[in-house]
Amino acid sequence: MFQQLDIAIAFVVVVLLLSLLVMAIVQAISALFDLRGKNLVRALADLLKQIDSGLNSKVEDDAKAPWWEKLRDKLEHPFTRVTLVTRVADAVAKHPVLAHTFTRAKSLRKEELIDILKDLCSKDMIGTIDPAAKERLQAILAAQVPGGAATEGTAQRMAAELAKNFPGLKDQMDRVLTYSLGSVSQMEVGVEKWFDTVMDRASDVFTRWTRTITILISVLLVVVLQIDAGLILKQVSIDPAVRAGLFKLSDTALTQADETLKTGNRGTATLSAIADQHSTDPAASDLRNAPLLVTCQQGKQWLEDYKSKHPTSTDFQPEFNDRCEELTAAQLRRTGSQMGSIRDDLNATNLTIVPEMINGEPVFGSPKSWLRAYQHRWHLLGTLAMVVLLSLGAPFWFNALKQLSNLKPSVTRKIEKEAPGTQS
Repeated sequence: MFQQLDIAIAFVVVVLLLSLLVMAIVQAISALFDLRGKNLVRALADLLKQIDSGLNSKVEDDAKAPWWEKLRDKLEHPFTRVTLVTRVADAVAKHPVLAHTFTRAKSLRKEELIDILKDLCSKDMIGTIDPAAKERLQAILAAQVPGGAATEGTAQRMAAELAKNFPGLKDQMDRVLTYSLGSVSQMEVGVEKWFDTVMDRASDVFTRWTRTITILISVLLVVVLQIDAGLILKQVSIDPAVRAGLFKLSDTALTQADETLKTGNRGTATLSAIADQHSTDPAASDLRNAPLLVTCQQGKQWLEDYKSKHPTSTDFQPEFNDRCEELTAAQLRRTGSQMGSIRDDLNATNLTIVPEMINGEPVFGSPKSWLRAYQHRWHLLGTLAMVVLLSLGAPFWFNALKQLSNLKPSVTRKIEKEAPGTQS
């Protein structure tokens, strides 16, 4: 039983490390091509089209523009064709309030969206936007829903009367009644109605895109290098030295996986770094105990909420923005070091991941020999099996290795208890 468990742990270690390699490549692609920011642009475009279908009109190419600018404009929007609405959405995502230099925002709140749209329509705007898109946006923002200014005074008087009986709800009633009866723009009504639905769908879309990229990278890695799950399992089963090396590597693999899987939690990591820097500040413990915050924007919002609840606390917003930007920029550099570390860990076990010979024939001697290797049925099945295993993702194999590692002490105690002569 011990040997079978050791084989299982060793094999899972290999699959986990390869899955981490795939994950690191996916992270590099996501950061390099700003996929999360472009997904936000697509989501904002969907939202604004719900509010005004006229924004969906196609933007005519500037005949005088150089070809490289036209190509760049098309590459800017990989999820949709270039229209007025994509120009507006891109202006929002690149607004200086939300985005860092040369990047797009990765997320935003409902209130921020409305404020930025108003800024883009103003005369002295902070951001930049296409003139045609701005003109259309101004018309939408100027349109009012039924009610108008006449009922706004009525709404305020009703709120004041209700506040006499419910003083604790004064602000909420004033906002609700003014919104319901007062003068509200078509843009604000549309954002209020569709924002949550569209953003939830955008999150699902990005998850599917990431999943698709993970599968494609897994296929490319396995097919090009001809990584055979059957051959790896065979080595682990018959070679005690390889098995022992991989078993010793299990703790390192778990640590490596834990660190890699946490790289996306930039908001939480930044708050923790600030807490370490200001360990004597009364708010340090609260910063360390903050909930899971994946993006810088979520961390920023958490700090705003914390400041509103603790007005006398230190304002960490400027420091947070700088630190989170540095953490985001360092993500790609960390990804490269992670890939190198994973490769070194696998090399140290003397396990052959990439086969040199298949059925006595060299694999990489020539393109023909590479193709002939896939003519062997069991090798083909082994590579397909590895594609499926890697497609399950690093989190799956991380949990599997944790469970197997925790299982071995229990099995040891059970065998010792049942072995003859161990009971008094």
